[in-house]
Amino acid sequence: MQQYIINVFCKDQNGLIANITGALFDLGINLGTTHFALLGEGAKLTAICEADEQITKSDIQDQLLTIDAMDTADISIKPFTHVTKKPANAKISHNIVIDGGDHAGLIARLSEVFIEYNGNIVRMNAEKIQAQPHNLYHIEIAAYIPKDRENACLATLSNTASSLQMEFKVLP
Repeated sequence: MQQYIINVFCKDQNGLIANITGALFDLGINLGTTHFALLGEGAKLTAICEADEQITKSDIQDQLLTIDAMDTADISIKPFTHVTKKPANAKISHNIVIDGGDHAGLIARLSEVFIEYNGNIVRMNAEKIQAQPHNLYHIEIAAYIPKDRENACLATLSNTASSLQMEFKVLP
């Protein structure tokens, strides 16, 4: 078996995830970690997958190009050489939501807190929301925070959000 990381960026369309994953399945590819996001009118799918040795990058590219409107897509297929076994600091211990006004350097300021407390952002989704009179920002962070640093890290994150007049929540 060989592993690939596949990135597809294209115009969003109804059934896009089903079409892409179905095309890969038809080729005999097994999906691993997969992410999808709408990015304006575009969409991005990233997947780590396993394929038999005889399946080439060209085979995958040709299969994806059979999907309607995929001729203008940006498709990247590369060997994936990283170990897929997740380290201990990839286990999600906290789900955090931060909402409020948009601020320059916001994500940098929040992510630096995790460095200070040996935490790790496992997944993050940040969305700028057009609103009047000011743009809003919605951030969802799935993070690992070591148990012995948990209280201090969450307090610092909360204080950082509060200083920017943002709402901070840790989901159960």
